[in-house]
Amino acid sequence: MKVTCTNEPSDEAARAFMGAVYRMAQRQAREIRAKQREQDELLVTLKSTHTPDDAA
Repeated sequence: MKVTCTNEPSDEAARAFMGAVYRMAQRQAREIRAKQREQDELLVTLKSTHTPDDAA
């Protein structure tokens, strides 16, 4: 049996790597959306507690 070694990644390894990259990107996107939602809620709270009289 002849075994050759190349630096070319196998299709299976490439798919596994891209799957890992995809999952990482999805996780980061979920974290960003959660942070944005939290900031939006804080902004709504801030706006609802602020009245023009507070500026005086």
